[in-house]
Amino acid sequence: MKWQEYQKFTVTAPELPKLYIPIKTHKEDFPGRPVLSQIHDLTDNLCKGLTRILMPIAMKCRSFIKDSYSLREKLKQLDVEDHLIQVLYDIRQLYPSVPVQDCINITRLELNNDKTLKDRTKWKPSQIVNLLNICIEETHFYDYRGNIWTQTDGLAIGKSISGALADIYI
Repeated sequence: MKWQEYQKFTVTAPELPKLYIPIKTHKEDFPGRPVLSQIHDLTDNLCKGLTRILMPIAMKCRSFIKDSYSLREKLKQLDVEDHLIQVLYDIRQLYPSVPVQDCINITRLELNNDKTLKDRTKWKPSQIVNLLNICIEETHFYDYRGNIWTQTDGLAIGKSISGALADIYI
């Protein structure tokens, strides 16, 4: 890796991510959602670079929805008969529920089958998977009391790579 490329992924003055818990005021009993602020995290720039590499794969998935406008367009294309009813499923704690090893294995398969990967990066699928493992396994953070924790299961809400990985897994 050339020095200039190496510098793109370097975080100068890294900080341990902070955990914050926004309250879901639209839900019963007002539960919180634990979110990591990845700003200045040691893996922040690397996660962003890997997200750029993985997004074309995620966008090809049938379940991928970019935003509410694209959802609206997809729904317009459906031919819904009058006797059918709409059912909405909400995946509770989506990112933390993603089994990391299964997600990495599926991502590895997708990377190996991606004909356009070489247009986005010089990295080989095995190198990308190694970097993904670092980004996911090295999720340490501290809470409002200053206690340091390590996320051991699932993907972190707030880490930029989690969205693309969840899309690929689903």
